[in-house]
Amino acid sequence: MTRTSALLSCLRQANTTIRWLLLQSTTSDAALQAVFRSAPVPKERLLQVLVDTALLEEKLRGVMGPLVARRAAAWADLQKAAAERMGDLATYFSGQHALQRNVRNEDLEGWFRDKQERIEQLVFGDHEDLLALGRKIGSIARALQQVEEFHEVARQPHILHFIGEARGLLQRMVRTMNLNGGTLETVATVADLSYAWKALAAYQQSMHGLLAQSPDSVKGLRALFLKLASILESPLRRIRQAGNPAQYELVSGYYSARLVQFMRSTLQEIPRLLFGLLGQISEQTAARPDGLGSRISLQDFHAYTSGSHEARHTVGLLTNRI
Repeated sequence: MTRTSALLSCLRQANTTIRWLLLQSTTSDAALQAVFRSAPVPKERLLQVLVDTALLEEKLRGVMGPLVARRAAAWADLQKAAAERMGDLATYFSGQHALQRNVRNEDLEGWFRDKQERIEQLVFGDHEDLLALGRKIGSIARALQQVEEFHEVARQPHILHFIGEARGLLQRMVRTMNLNGGTLETVATVADLSYAWKALAAYQQSMHGLLAQSPDSVKGLRALFLKLASILESPLRRIRQAGNPAQYELVSGYYSARLVQFMRSTLQEIPRLLFGLLGQISEQTAARPDGLGSRISLQDFHAYTSGSHEARHTVGLLTNRI
């Protein structure tokens, strides 16, 4: 939550760069074509950046989505924990603590009890004034920071630790209440890839090469396909704005079919890769070891196990890729 702004800035820069590089290769302007040819970017490198960006977007949505969905419950849990810290400190300075009965201080007891009540009185809801609520939490946190300077508090490390925990909980309360669906909407807007529908057709061979290079690239392509699904949202949004629901299903079906066709033509490379790897394994002699007799000498057994190390290593690598 503390790095949301930095992550969004990173996504903006990445998507802006990707957009420029993808669309420059499709321009009909001679001057722009000359600029692009003067410093060409390999398709494989640009595709890898696109996949990495899609993975980061998917990860950010996966983390932020549940946080936004349960922010009210999470805020209530943090509020309860912070109030309990204040209650524990008030009990400690009341002199009724089982382990410390000689630390009675009515002023500090009353002070911490007051902060406990103030925390418990905080109310968070969808229609709550977040700015005013943030100021209330901030004033409590500042008061806790100031009380740390009191001699009777400063000389007790365990009390400072409790106060530090409470301040941390208050800070998390502020960050939690500032979470909202606007962050996810920003990610969706920044991640829009509908502009690259035609440009990506030239990258199918690079996608096949990426699949052949690493089995884990399937996860990256999955994230890329989810990113490419924004091609459906753009025209449908225009139809909703125009108030023409009759065309909604027709347009949705057309772009869905195009997207499925693109995905199928890319992923059909996977069976070819698998059968190609199986063919390479079948050609290795290590995949077809000679049989052993019912009786074999120790010397022959060592010779059998030590032979063809390289072939067995190759079979192991191919099997791992499958």
